[in-house]
Amino acid sequence: MKNYILLILFFLPVLAFSQINLKVLDEDGKSVSEAEVTYNNQTYQTDKNGFVKIPLAASEQTLSVQKSNFKGFSKTIKTSPKTQSVNVLFLPVVNATEIQEVVFQKKGIRKTNDLTSVEISVKEAREVASLGGGVEGLLKSLPSVNSNSELSSQIMVRGGNYDENLIYINDVELYRPFLIRNSLQEGMSIINTDMVGMINFSAGGFEPRYGDKMSSALNIYYRQPEKFELSGEASLIGGRLTTGFASKDKKFTGLVSARYRNTNLVLNTLNEDTDFNPRYMDLQTYLNYQFNEKWSLSFLGYYTKNDYQMVPKQKEVDFGSLLQPLKLTVFYNGQEDDQYKNMMGTVSVNFKPSKKWQFSLDNFAYQNREREYYSLASGYILEAFDEEGNPVAGYDAGGQIDHARNDLLVRVAGSQFRTRFSPDVNTDIEVGVKYERETIKDFTTEWQFVDSIGYSNPRDFVIPGNLDTSALNLKYYIAGQNNITPTRISAYAQFSKKFISL
Repeated sequence: MKNYILLILFFLPVLAFSQINLKVLDEDGKSVSEAEVTYNNQTYQTDKNGFVKIPLAASEQTLSVQKSNFKGFSKTIKTSPKTQSVNVLFLPVVNATEIQEVVFQKKGIRKTNDLTSVEISVKEAREVASLGGGVEGLLKSLPSVNSNSELSSQIMVRGGNYDENLIYINDVELYRPFLIRNSLQEGMSIINTDMVGMINFSAGGFEPRYGDKMSSALNIYYRQPEKFELSGEASLIGGRLTTGFASKDKKFTGLVSARYRNTNLVLNTLNEDTDFNPRYMDLQTYLNYQFNEKWSLSFLGYYTKNDYQMVPKQKEVDFGSLLQPLKLTVFYNGQEDDQYKNMMGTVSVNFKPSKKWQFSLDNFAYQNREREYYSLASGYILEAFDEEGNPVAGYDAGGQIDHARNDLLVRVAGSQFRTRFSPDVNTDIEVGVKYERETIKDFTTEWQFVDSIGYSNPRDFVIPGNLDTSALNLKYYIAGQNNITPTRISAYAQFSKKFISL
């Protein structure tokens, strides 16, 4: 009897632990309860935790698990080991008769739903042949865009002024120089085509998030390199050098680019006796760090300096007819010296908790320092000729003096917060708010003197040799000092929906 008791005590642990521990989960890792388990001609059900214990059979048997709306599972269970753990992953059943929604999208990421927006080819923008270069040189070929001169990167859209255009880089608005006259003194685009990844341009009817200017909206997105890269170009009018890099894990990427341009070789070939010396240079950088799939941090900064120097000497223009040829000769003295310095830095924090939600916070600071100095004296004589080409005596002569000492300092600092909700690929709901504080200091001194026989007489005629004590009349005189510090708060909300008509 004692031996039987010892034998039972020896096999009792084996009999107690001869079982199957079954766990059933769905594709999201959640427990599946009330799943029907069939094994050894017995039926079991999982509890609320998706777990069930099943005694191990003495022979090899098939274990199967079933539940509605899930694909069935089966497995052959051997007799050893005596304790076995089986984890079942249930996948949902897809009805083969249902056709799932199929969305066709263009390769790449389109960051706007504006149907009025035109996507500009980055490759063509880099290869466009113009003195100003850049994206604006390509935009000038569009029907609604024109320019006063190919020497400038400024554009006019649908008849509007050149300062009525909105320009954004990575959804942050850029400020353009303020004192430029007729868009002639600014020659190199602030947009660096070596760093551009996507270009969107709208000539009207653009999205509310682009502000309240009337003519156009140009939005540029700088790219993130995937590996180390180095590119450059050199010519007689300047050059550029761009480098990009990316860490091994692709979390940290950066682009740094420098450009220089001097178009005096081209300008000095014009039909004018003038010394031109326009110099343009800039330095830009774009850094991006991806903490994880949800959080990222980026920095965009640039510094640009444009110097425009002009020393006019003489200009001759022949016009009239064969019977009465005319010639206008203008002599100059003095020079014009304009300087434009711009710098900007933007730190952006992006949070994307899911595919449907996206949040962005941009903190930016901008400074614009402009100086427009010129003192130009000119005198002209208009000559007529007889049939033999000899000059005829005339009194068409005059002179003019233009003088300006204009300075402008603009500082802008602010933040903008934007959020976007995309329940599906055809719907976007976007809300944003922006706060800006500006400091503007403007010092203006400008006048013009004109003395032209029969046209403008700044003072009465006196006998030569006598002192003239009468007042000297200028054509115009402007002088002023303005210091303003406006604060602006703006907000927008927009809903975009694409409809498919068959």
